[in-house]
Amino acid sequence: MFPLVENSIIAIIGALTGTVSLGIIIYKTWREKPRIIIAIENTYWYIHTPSDPTFNMITIRVRIDNKGVYGTTFHSINILFDYDGKLHNIPVDHDLILQISPHSSIKQYLSFTLKRNELKLENNITNVKLIMNYTHGQKQVDIPVIEELKR
Repeated sequence: MFPLVENSIIAIIGALTGTVSLGIIIYKTWREKPRIIIAIENTYWYIHTPSDPTFNMITIRVRIDNKGVYGTTFHSINILFDYDGKLHNIPVDHDLILQISPHSSIKQYLSFTLKRNELKLENNITNVKLIMNYTHGQKQVDIPVIEELKR
């Protein structure tokens, strides 16, 4: 009787169904990937041993939360900072590989060794960036200051 109206209703229903389906797919894709949250719990630097002051150590304690439904692996961790007008990019000690399961948290100490003949720390380190590369991307956390550990 009214083919134009019937075709318009069918077209509107099709458009709505397609839009809702696309929204569901986008939401599922966003929800299913690892959602990493990194919190800095503690930071300090110190001379490795007073009897052998050839190394400085920087230690950062992090808490990593994965709110997603897939696990991931951190395969590269480093810190980046400017000290005495020179940019330093220091990798984490040892070839540390961290795996984190879905819906879980881990706490980890990260250690960075600096040779004092290359970089002699005397003051607090400011404007540090902790860069953590993982299977699904990269997270960067700003650390305003790393203070010397007084013993």
